[in-house]
Amino acid sequence: MSKESSAAASGQMSELMESFLGRVVTRGERSVSLLRGVLCGLVFVRLVLFGGLPGLSQGEPKFVIVTVGLVFGVAASAWFFRALGRREATRRDLVLSVAVDAVTIGLSLVPGVIWPADDSIGVLRNPDIAILLLGVIGGGARLSRTVALFGAGLYLGLGVLMVGIDLRLNAALIGYDADEYAIWGVYFIGATALAVVTAVRTQALLVEAAEATRRSERVRQRLGAYVSEVLAAEVLSEPGGRLGGRRQQVAVLFSDLRGFTRYSSRLSPEALVDELNDYLSAMVEAIEAEGGVVDKYMGDGIMVVFGVPSGRPDDAARAIRAAEGMQEALAAHNVRRRAQGLEALQQGIGVHYGAAVAGNIGTKERLQYTVLGDSVNLASRLEASTKLCGVAVLISSEAVEAARASGERLPQLEPLGPIELRGLESPVEVFALGERAPDGWTPGQEAG
Repeated sequence: MSKESSAAASGQMSELMESFLGRVVTRGERSVSLLRGVLCGLVFVRLVLFGGLPGLSQGEPKFVIVTVGLVFGVAASAWFFRALGRREATRRDLVLSVAVDAVTIGLSLVPGVIWPADDSIGVLRNPDIAILLLGVIGGGARLSRTVALFGAGLYLGLGVLMVGIDLRLNAALIGYDADEYAIWGVYFIGATALAVVTAVRTQALLVEAAEATRRSERVRQRLGAYVSEVLAAEVLSEPGGRLGGRRQQVAVLFSDLRGFTRYSSRLSPEALVDELNDYLSAMVEAIEAEGGVVDKYMGDGIMVVFGVPSGRPDDAARAIRAAEGMQEALAAHNVRRRAQGLEALQQGIGVHYGAAVAGNIGTKERLQYTVLGDSVNLASRLEASTKLCGVAVLISSEAVEAARASGERLPQLEPLGPIELRGLESPVEVFALGERAPDGWTPGQEAG
């Protein structure tokens, strides 16, 4: 990999991690907005149930200001929740949200300091002031040390303001000693430290999770470069690489270039690799368009399976259409080859549908996910028989019947009758893909 491509890949991964963190922060901020709205509603219910309704109905400033603060908190929560449902949260959103928290809490608490109850014991001794500490800790939920410290500064200012008002207006009712200031100072510093640690540590954990996900994705992509990504996902999902497999119906397709061994002997290794990769790329595109899974490459040959890891009702039809697509892709590929002064390529394709065993084959140290069975062997023999039958594609009657039963679109198929294949006792009914049997060939003759 070049330095440029490596840097581009690194930059892409960095963007992915930032996007991941952005989504996490956004979801967290929406949750905070929802919680803020619920808490404001509960505080209003408490206000109404515990004597605030008469004062509110009479327009007393204390209860009006508290109600305005709660309504503001609910409205702001609704706005944040809706806005962040359409986009990711920015640093500005987080700062503004913390400020909304502080304003809502301030409007809820300060009126009680300005107009205290007759039995007031002072703001520092009022349990309600503990909500300031919760607000400080809530700043850490934004997963930003800067935002957490900003929130702590707002609540420190709010706390100092409330104590100052309390001492100025209610000095005759209360009196604080140094221990009370010290205790609240310790509480506040502890809450701030907890908020910062929460923000920093949670963000670090998320970065570690994103990095682990990135490494896992890189493993999957690298494995996907050697086998189909579908098979790569199946292999990675198996705990401990369990050996064994399961019996299932699959469609198997084999393809092979005709005369390529002789042709390749005239090429340099570099040219051979380039030409083969170009051909395989064109074929795999046609295969994957129909949902086929490349089981393995065998030189200039390809083994493809339809129906792994999970079967579909139209696997046989997909395999037949993939054979058609491969023929069309080869025709287009040959046009490009001729423009480059290269020889046209020809290929043979065999397709069969039947039972096979799919799973991990090998040892615990070295596994291969593949399919095995007579169906696989028959598809391979059909591919080998195309050259003797004078056609490019041979399809078994079992594959054709299964494809027709699915009701899916199929290309034109020409029956060739039964042919005998080596290793099989009974002849196999076959079809050609839009081709008729060549002159001089009769059904029943041995084809491979």
